[in-house]
Amino acid sequence: MPARRRELPSGDVVVVETRVVVKREPDPQRPRGARFDAIDCVAWSESTQDLVTTWNVGDIVELSGALHRRFNRTETGVASRYQVEIREARLFRARARGELGQTGCG
Repeated sequence: MPARRRELPSGDVVVVETRVVVKREPDPQRPRGARFDAIDCVAWSESTQDLVTTWNVGDIVELSGALHRRFNRTETGVASRYQVEIREARLFRARARGELGQTGCG
């Protein structure tokens, strides 16, 4: 998903949310297994937000930060997901025109 700015319920802080998609190597033992991992990410600092909003699908990016497990209630019970709080990020390589991304944000 493209990065998007979101205002928190408090109305005070704006964060940027994005999802980084990482292609998995094929596993002959599990031909029907997952082909990629999608990692939800959030940026709090203004400089990181500005950078993340420039990423495009197919870009190869490098990021570091804190991994959090978030819990929420659903109709079927409690669900959880992981989220990376981005502290540092950089665009490693921009997608070349016409190139399909193997890793990057999406």
